[in-house]
Amino acid sequence: MISSHFPLIQTNFFKISTKSILSLLIFSCVFFPFNTHAVSPQLVHGAASYISQDLETKEIYVSKNSSTVRPIASMTKLMTALVAIENIPREGYITISQTAYNTLGNWAGLKLGDSFLRDDALRALLLVSDNDIAVAFTEYPMSPSFISKMNTKAQEIGMSSSKFVEGSGLSALNVSSASDYVLLLEYVDRTYPELMAIMREPFYEAYSRSGAKYTFLNNNRMASRTDRLGGKSGLITASGRTMSSIFTPEIDGKKYTIGIVTLKSQIKDEGEDSLAVLEATKQEIKLRNELKKLFEIYYVLLDQARASGIQI
Repeated sequence: MISSHFPLIQTNFFKISTKSILSLLIFSCVFFPFNTHAVSPQLVHGAASYISQDLETKEIYVSKNSSTVRPIASMTKLMTALVAIENIPREGYITISQTAYNTLGNWAGLKLGDSFLRDDALRALLLVSDNDIAVAFTEYPMSPSFISKMNTKAQEIGMSSSKFVEGSGLSALNVSSASDYVLLLEYVDRTYPELMAIMREPFYEAYSRSGAKYTFLNNNRMASRTDRLGGKSGLITASGRTMSSIFTPEIDGKKYTIGIVTLKSQIKDEGEDSLAVLEATKQEIKLRNELKKLFEIYYVLLDQARASGIQI
């Protein structure tokens, strides 16, 4: 107990000392407010928008233009994966049609007519960020359409500013905001942690229905970090670099689950802005923890001062 360090104050001398300490604490709280950021947002030099949020308490630690709607590029594919896992059976096959095959971004080297079981296709989608398989997912027969379900799901989650017109992220009309997209991270992590687990896999070997073997390599440079649960990156001209991640840093002896989204980064390293936001978040949490301790001391001293008859 903090109070054990502050025995009941009896003498006038200690009454004066207590009033001085309380005055100092009040001064500190007024001139160093609780929401003061430990790191200036300008230090996160590349991202036009970003947010870091505690996915358990929903507390926002640092943010900039977090409600601004922007193209999200291949970050779209996490919503594609979510709609797929909720609407396509595990034994369902995803087939590369002519339309899918003609789509720019056949990073997995898939062939026209290839068919993959849903979970194998999810690896091509989330590890390689293959655009052909993204289009193939959206062609899976269902009613209403796959794209319609993506938009409906966004609204269900609370992503009121988000819109999807296709499943790969090639279109600049696929848009969201940092504050919207962090809701998707939280939903997927809570409801389908297996999707987060897929995004941590370094590689995956899959076979098409005809028996052709493929090796899908994870192309996310941050996938091997032990403090990262998963996330998706993206890049098209209209979006700049985009990145979403869930980090689990340990700070002051406590483990946190932090969703971080950065949009429209103009730097070459796709993860640099996310890591800058992560460091700013760590410092912000440490500052808030210190201020919390300060308030705890303040209230203990305040209670003891009142018990001693000191007028505050």
